[in-house]
Amino acid sequence: MDPSRAADQVASERAHLPSASATPAATRAGDLDQSVFRASMGRWKAVPGEGDEGTYQPNGSWVHALDPAQVVQGLSLQACGKSPALPQPKHVLASDYRDQGNRPAVGQALRFADAGRAKAFAGAYAALLKTCTARKNPMAVTVLSTSPQLVDRRAMLADGSAWLEVVSVQGNLVKLFAANEQDAKLTDAEVQAITKAI
Repeated sequence: MDPSRAADQVASERAHLPSASATPAATRAGDLDQSVFRASMGRWKAVPGEGDEGTYQPNGSWVHALDPAQVVQGLSLQACGKSPALPQPKHVLASDYRDQGNRPAVGQALRFADAGRAKAFAGAYAALLKTCTARKNPMAVTVLSTSPQLVDRRAMLADGSAWLEVVSVQGNLVKLFAANEQDAKLTDAEVQAITKAI
């Protein structure tokens, strides 16, 4: 597919994502609350979320519940080619961070019905990222590690941003942490610290 057409297709699909409620997002999702996250992840510190049009309304907290179906749909749109379907979690709680350079980072905790579904999600997500390892549109992915956690770097075509992501499976919980490292690439030691903290 032509890169410009692919980008237009992603934009069109994003436009059809469900709209967020006008009600401030909950600070809990099922049994998940802010204790599932660390308030400090390396150079990133927890900050109140500002909201995201079509995703959630701010609630004054650094954590917010998300619609599981919407999360899966959004992650699926990152694929650069055909990939397995992502299993849907029961609950999703997200967290917001900023570093001293005002670069954002986000965390997500996905609670599944059982450990098998959590593991299946992680495998399907790794396969999704693999479709972008030799591509540039909508993103170019470099996988740094697959065990014990999935660690990858990605360059986004749409805005030129650079991100580091860590994915960890903990029983029936999958935790994702994505940090913008634009113009401030994390050192190996910083990456290792995040993989231990997640």
